[in-house]
Amino acid sequence: MAATGVSNTPLMSVGALLKESWVQTRRHMRTLVVLLLPLTIVMGLVQTFLDPVSPFVATGSALVGWLIVMVATVIWSFFAYVAMIQTLARDTEQLVARAAYQQSTRFVLPVVGVSFLAILISFVGFVLLIIPGIIWTTWYSFAPYVMVAEPDRVVTALAKSHQYVAGRFWAVVGRIVVLALVMGGGMLMAVIVALLLGFIPGLNDTTNLGSVLVMTVILSLTFLPIQLFGQVFHYRLYEALRASR
Repeated sequence: MAATGVSNTPLMSVGALLKESWVQTRRHMRTLVVLLLPLTIVMGLVQTFLDPVSPFVATGSALVGWLIVMVATVIWSFFAYVAMIQTLARDTEQLVARAAYQQSTRFVLPVVGVSFLAILISFVGFVLLIIPGIIWTTWYSFAPYVMVAEPDRVVTALAKSHQYVAGRFWAVVGRIVVLALVMGGGMLMAVIVALLLGFIPGLNDTTNLGSVLVMTVILSLTFLPIQLFGQVFHYRLYEALRASR
C-alpha cells in the first residue's frame, strides 16, 4: 500500500502535464478512437431514438429494442472505459483495441464496484454539504485507475487514491481546473464547428433521419479528441501523484 505520509517530492507542473498528456493522447489516438468512437456514435443514436421530443422517437417493439440497445451500451461503456485505462497503463506496449479489451475483462467488475462506491461517497458529501462532496470527489476520483494499474481490493484502491491526493489537494484541484478550462475552450471550438456545419444544406434538416445520422457521426468525431485528452490528462495526473509519493 502507498505510504500514508505526505511526500515532499514536487508534483509535475501544469505545463509538463499538459504536454505529456497531449503526447500520450497522440501516441494512443488510433486505439482510443477505435475503443470509444463506435460507442459514442451508438450513444448518439440511442439518444436520437429515445428522446421524447425527437421526431424519430421509437415506439412499440422498436422502443423495446432501443431500450435493450441502451442497456447494452451502458455495459459496453464500462468495458471501453477499463480498456482505455489499460491502454494508458500499458503505455509502452502500444496496445491495439482488441488486446486492450481482452486484457481488461477481469478488471471490469472491480472498476464498476470502486466507481460505484466513489460516486456514492461523493453523492453523500454533496447531500450533506457541497464542500465535502468536492473534497471526497477529488480524494477518490483516481480509484478506478488504481484498480487497473495496481490491482487490489476495492477498499484499498479508495485508500490509495486518498493517500495520493493527501497533502496535494489544492495542487490537484488547480490542475483539474486548468483541464476544465482547456476542455471548455476545446468544446467551444467544437460547438462553433457544429454550428457552421448546420449551415450546410441538408445537414441542418432535423426531420431527415439521414441528416441526423450524418450529424451524429460528425459531432462524435468533433468532440471525441477533446474528451480523449481530458481522460488522458486525468490519468497522467494519477501517474504523477503516484510517482511523487
